[in-house]
Amino acid sequence: MRGSSLFFIHSLFFALWLAGSGWLAANNEIFPAEPAAQKADHWENGYFVLNGRPVFINSGSIHYARVPRELWRDRIWRLKMMGFNCAQSYVFWNATEPKRGQFDLTDSVNLDAWLSLLQEMGMYALVRPGPYACAEWEEGGFPAWMNTVPGAMQREMGPNVPDEDVYLKKVQGIVAQHQVNHGGNVFLVQVENEHRPEWGTEAKDPYLKHLDDGARANGIEIPMFNSGLHHSTEPSGEKPFPVGTSPWYSTEFWTLYLNFYGEMRPGALEQKTRGAWKVEAFGGAGYNFYMAHGGTNFGYSGDSLGATYDYAAPIGEAGQLREFYFTARRAAYFAQIFSSLLTGSHDDPGFATSDQPDLRVTTRTNPTSGSMIFVDHFARNAKSSDELHSTAPLDTTEPETHLTVAGLTLPHHGALKVGILEPRTLLIHFPWTANASFESICTNVLFHQTFGSTDYWVCYGTPGDTGEVTLTRKAARSAPTQIDFTYPAGDTVKEYDLDSGDGHLAKLLVMNTEMTKRAWLAHDKLYVGPSFVLEDGSMEFPPAGGKATIYSAAGKTKVARAPVTVLPLPALGPWTWRD
Repeated sequence: MRGSSLFFIHSLFFALWLAGSGWLAANNEIFPAEPAAQKADHWENGYFVLNGRPVFINSGSIHYARVPRELWRDRIWRLKMMGFNCAQSYVFWNATEPKRGQFDLTDSVNLDAWLSLLQEMGMYALVRPGPYACAEWEEGGFPAWMNTVPGAMQREMGPNVPDEDVYLKKVQGIVAQHQVNHGGNVFLVQVENEHRPEWGTEAKDPYLKHLDDGARANGIEIPMFNSGLHHSTEPSGEKPFPVGTSPWYSTEFWTLYLNFYGEMRPGALEQKTRGAWKVEAFGGAGYNFYMAHGGTNFGYSGDSLGATYDYAAPIGEAGQLREFYFTARRAAYFAQIFSSLLTGSHDDPGFATSDQPDLRVTTRTNPTSGSMIFVDHFARNAKSSDELHSTAPLDTTEPETHLTVAGLTLPHHGALKVGILEPRTLLIHFPWTANASFESICTNVLFHQTFGSTDYWVCYGTPGDTGEVTLTRKAARSAPTQIDFTYPAGDTVKEYDLDSGDGHLAKLLVMNTEMTKRAWLAHDKLYVGPSFVLEDGSMEFPPAGGKATIYSAAGKTKVARAPVTVLPLPALGPWTWRD
């Protein structure tokens, strides 16, 4: 109770401080790339375009200095398997230059190695070098030796600036080598952090202007911004974003807070999950969950209540996968597998309407790739602090609806049930081959992947609910093919085959939402059944064992894992106190 009360009080004063400091009216714009980098890193129609390809950014914060070097690869892999394509991190000055003029770029503070590993594993990077970080890190990253510099100031012009310039030249020089226009993976850089009202492209403060100019002088050519973009417990709001001069992007979508460990409370889980879906539905260019994996404070305590910086993140301090991992994963994969549709889309109000007034229907239409429809509970979006941190279970009521879409009533049979945690999604006029296209896909989709000559679609929903897929072909007098299905209970996966009529096959794998927690895309294979798939391709199962079905270009194989004997834990003896 005490922790919850403290959090509520802190949140109240934090919100008041935000309002008084100018944050709520902050500029959330981004400085465009310098001419040398504009071809490789720019934006069009509200979406980032990297090396000529529009990209939706699903990002998560992992502070590399809070993770032992030996675990970097594992934690990045877990983020990637969550459907994310980017990792964000601060660079902590006091960990990087522990003694004045003596830099430590080894072991767990090796920025070059961190960025190189991210690129090797196919991940973009967003870097926040400071000099001030906050991040509940000791002195916000300012080194203790700065106290010996006469007249030194924090976060403003003064005798501290020459030392800051030396530090920034060092770390920004490393970042510059990893920019996307130099063949690297860093696409965006933050200057300073949460510096009063000077966010986005605001730089009225001489100190911010000095840092901006210094970053460019140190070789930062890609887009950058000051202090942060759309920091909030739920930044998406309640209506589609207008296409502005910069992409809508949140650099800190807060998962919870530093003094929380373990699973999210149900209200927070709902807010964060649905917030991610709303960013996609409203035309956002992406978001960054702060934190995706919090890690540990090794020798630096700062504002944290202890060594842990777990943050109730989707990937726990010990690498465990929390409930939010799986709900966030479904939203992230949806954005990635339909990235070409999403990043070329525009808001299309009125394209689809619901017969239920309490449901909101949002449509993104792409002139060449069809339309994407999101149906969600508009009335459930506001959350009080008490609701966010209540242990009460979620209301699981799923209202039914029919949609009117371009003269059609969908679904053709039955009704759509709209869940609480995530919206119901539909795809309309989605192209497949030269001969075939999907008139409608009335089911939520986790994966869409091609292995050999077969397209695999993993479709999911509540057990007992119904879904349907309707395929049309250009061949004369060819009637549409409609597949109706009911989502099964338990571990059952139903398979349905579709033929394009011009040599292509599709296989629908229909499962319930809970089963999606044991479906994984890795190594050009689709695994259904294991608890997790590691980077080396090995599968994890619970001690009771289990079964897995693996789909690949070679076809379908089945694997069984026998139970293992778990040794009992030793009994704990009487506790003794050691001072």
